[in-house]
Amino acid sequence: FIVIMTRSDVPVPDTDTLAVIEGLGLGECVKKGRIIPVNNGAYEELDLSQYQKGSPIVQIVKARHKQDYASNHQYLQMLLEMAGKMKPYQGNKMKALKEKRDKLKERVGVLKQTIDSSFETEKEIKEQLAAFKAAKNAEDLNKAFDSSSYHTDYEYIKETGKITTYCGACSRSCHIGCGLSYGDDLTGCWCSGSNNCCNQCGCSMSSHCHMGWKRKEKRTWVTNVNEEMKAAHMTAQQKKAAIEKRKRELKAKLKQLEKQRDECAADIQRKYKELEGIAIIGYNESFESYMKECKKAVEKDDKLTKEQKEQKIGVFESALNQFKLFKDAIKGEIKKAKDYIF
Repeated sequence: FIVIMTRSDVPVPDTDTLAVIEGLGLGECVKKGRIIPVNNGAYEELDLSQYQKGSPIVQIVKARHKQDYASNHQYLQMLLEMAGKMKPYQGNKMKALKEKRDKLKERVGVLKQTIDSSFETEKEIKEQLAAFKAAKNAEDLNKAFDSSSYHTDYEYIKETGKITTYCGACSRSCHIGCGLSYGDDLTGCWCSGSNNCCNQCGCSMSSHCHMGWKRKEKRTWVTNVNEEMKAAHMTAQQKKAAIEKRKRELKAKLKQLEKQRDECAADIQRKYKELEGIAIIGYNESFESYMKECKKAVEKDDKLTKEQKEQKIGVFESALNQFKLFKDAIKGEIKKAKDYIF
């Protein structure tokens, strides 16, 4: 027998319904009259507050509800009587169907968790790339922390072994073997006398000079390190190394997750085909539009708070994403999940 959920209490299927029943190989139920209608209208909760109490419309609706309920009761009683005359059914097929369906549902849940994890991993990889770029910029900005270099200085040595205090005014060597150093004041020379005059030639000491010095180049290393910049540079290099290590770990994890995702999707396809062999299965294409309408209804409900709306809409969105994921897994288009799950 067939139980039909309908909005009519007439136990005769229309042309479209009849075609479906025949297509399923259940035409014998039609021929023998084994069709039990259950009128959904009997269980609907209607808002009659807009009508006056005792109005004809209210009376008709309530009477119709009562009539539909009574009809359902009568048909269900008929169903129980027909079932009582049938041979006991072990339900092994239904049990197998339920087990396979539960496994399929479980795999879809695992698939969603795997995809969520892979998307989170991809997100973290992008964050690591951004962090690496920032560390590289910091490294480049502070790479000139060390401006140390060689500088050329000069020193003066005794070219002939002795230094002579020489008077340029009278061209006389007044003191040979002077012990003063280069650049010293010649008033400290042995030949310097009273009144800043030479005691050898009598000329002013200002006209005297040292002869015998030779200039020699001297290269010295001058250290000039900005310690603050150096610390920033070293920190940036350490961050880069840590980020590179984390990137390698994340890429390996992502590769493994993608492998698990593909294996899980393939397993779902196999289980779905197994179910097709023992049951009428598929999915309702109108479910997606139904979920969207449910969301719209919640958004328009002024009786709900913002938090309540968000909670209900979240439930609908989760169900919708799960449905889309199942469809894409069946079709072998699992990569589309990136457009709606993450």
